[in-house]
Amino acid sequence: MVPRQEYDVDRDLTFFTTLVKASPTVGEMTPLSPGFVPGPHDCICGRGKKSFHHIGNQRFRIIVSNHLQKYSSATTKLEKSLLVSSIVDKVRDNSPNGGFVKFVESSGRWYEVGDHLAREKVGQAFRDALHTKYRSSSAFKKKMKTANKAKKSKACQIDLSKSKQVITSRIQELSRV
Repeated sequence: MVPRQEYDVDRDLTFFTTLVKASPTVGEMTPLSPGFVPGPHDCICGRGKKSFHHIGNQRFRIIVSNHLQKYSSATTKLEKSLLVSSIVDKVRDNSPNGGFVKFVESSGRWYEVGDHLAREKVGQAFRDALHTKYRSSSAFKKKMKTANKAKKSKACQIDLSKSKQVITSRIQELSRV
């Protein structure tokens, strides 16, 4: 087990702010050029197959899966926050003019999303990847239900074999009398 680290809030916040690159418009969306098309390193923030199967989103999920162990073993919110920030920065550094982008139907344009939405996207990707580890997840409950059924089945088999032994020994006793 890794020993828990103590944090100096002032030092760590200074370290944190130097690590995190603020986008030009934090918390807002920046319009991209009218002819913008998401590239192979852009992560599309949206729902549906088009977003899910986009090559940039597939690469994004690979980056998240490569950091999954580190995220799940993080013991503090600060550690998780630093990891999320590093992934946001990595995606933005790999994409020359996009990063985390979103298409807005009403304007018909692509926008680069701010840090808040980008960090939420990364955090949700971690939660989705780790969903079977949470006790509240359906997959975890199904796994536990299967394990409990197996235990009960084994217990019943043991009880039946004991009952057979008891009945057999009782019959033998009665036949001797």
